[in-house]
Amino acid sequence: MKKHLLILTLLAFIGINASAQDISSSDFHIGIGLNPTYEISDIDFFDDDVIELDNKIPYIVLSWDRLMAEDIGPGRITAGGFFAYSQYVFGEDDLIDPINFHFWNLGVRGSYVLNPLLGGKIEPYAGLQIIYNYVLLTSSDGDSFLPLSDNEGQLNLSIYAGSRFMLTKGLGVFLELDPLFITAKAGLVIKRH
Repeated sequence: MKKHLLILTLLAFIGINASAQDISSSDFHIGIGLNPTYEISDIDFFDDDVIELDNKIPYIVLSWDRLMAEDIGPGRITAGGFFAYSQYVFGEDDLIDPINFHFWNLGVRGSYVLNPLLGGKIEPYAGLQIIYNYVLLTSSDGDSFLPLSDNEGQLNLSIYAGSRFMLTKGLGVFLELDPLFITAKAGLVIKRH
């Protein structure tokens, strides 16, 4: 529990520090993540070393990027955070009761955003994120249990790249690829100037 509080305090400090900057441009992303299967290991009560889970609820993704520095080469630097939730299931097709895996993800991220292209409509970006991943398991009748051998949560480092396509000055769509975390994310972006 102390480990969780330390990590959440660190993430909150980074977010507060980023929001204290005097640059007011922010991008808010609301979308879904597409990751149809997931492999997980170190589960105490399964004989297999690695099991494959089927996606039950696609990732719900919320992220926020705040402009930190402008005119850095052909682009600018942003920093922010994100939250994602998904649910996977194991055993729906088997003779055992299904087990639901709830994935909670919280993190901080930093991006390099190229200056807008095509009259300000397209904004390509790439970055690095630190993800705190917590997994909660529940049985089909809703009882919670934690059979993972190390379910204290874990920190992961991931890269991502994407682009925003602005439909108006303040509203657009985004597509983001992340080979290590959620395969693809897509949704709406709201830009505050």
